[in-house]
Amino acid sequence: MKPKSENTAAGVDEELGLYDGEQRLGLRAGQVLIYRGHTAPGVFVFLSGCVRSGARVWRSNDAYQSLLVVPEVSALDSPLPESVTIEDDATALFVPRSVVLREPSMQKLLQIIASGRLSPTTLPASGGETPCGD
Repeated sequence: MKPKSENTAAGVDEELGLYDGEQRLGLRAGQVLIYRGHTAPGVFVFLSGCVRSGARVWRSNDAYQSLLVVPEVSALDSPLPESVTIEDDATALFVPRSVVLREPSMQKLLQIIASGRLSPTTLPASGGETPCGD
């Protein structure tokens, strides 16, 4: 199934300061985003939903990490050791590899997001989403 793309004109996208080329994606449950052994086409910043990478599961209401970055910037040019699967409908910002690699400030921003130091106060409310796996 092909991801649905939406415009990124306002809101959280501007707050994160993303560069040209990013896209907001609506990803459906069951979709394999990146297959094990493949290199990611770019970086996905998950805003909502539920994502599985190997044994690790991230939910949008995760108390330990409010946003998820896949893959880590340092692993962008390496084959991933585990597949990344959408467990429950998710929303992610996609930043192409070319943008990440040419923009040191984008790399730094993604590392900050991945570290959990970005405040979730600029993000929209969840709208009543429930965690995956009930």
